[in-house]
Amino acid sequence: MFNRKFLAGGCLLALGWAITFVMAADPPTAGWSDVRQAINQGLPKTAIEKLNPIITRAMEQEKYAEAIRAIGLKIALEGNIQGNKPEEKIVRMRAEIDKAPQEMKPAMNAVLANWFWHYFQQNRWR
Repeated sequence: MFNRKFLAGGCLLALGWAITFVMAADPPTAGWSDVRQAINQGLPKTAIEKLNPIITRAMEQEKYAEAIRAIGLKIALEGNIQGNKPEEKIVRMRAEIDKAPQEMKPAMNAVLANWFWHYFQQNRWR
C-alpha cells in the first residue's frame, strides 16, 4: 500500500516537473507551443514526436541550451510513459551525454545528477 502511494506521488512529481519545464517561457524556436499543447492534452508520445525536430534544429544552429531543454523533456516524457522509473531516465541521459557536443555536457551532467538524487530518494529505504 505504501509503495503504491509513494510510486503515484513520484509519478505526479515527475509529470509536474515535465509540465513546469515546458510551461517556462518558450524559447524563440518554433514548435514549443505544439509540445506544450500536446502535454496539456495528455499526449506524451505526440509531444516526443514534436520534440525531435526541435532537437535537430537546435543542434544544427548550436542553440545548446534549447537542445538540452528539449532532450531533457523528451527523456522525462519517455520515462513517464515507461512507468516513471528514474533508472530508465538515467540510462537514457547517459547515452545522450555520450553523443552530445562538449559544450552541452556540463549542463546535461547537472540534470543527470538531479535524476540520480531523485533515484536515491525513491530507493534509500532499501
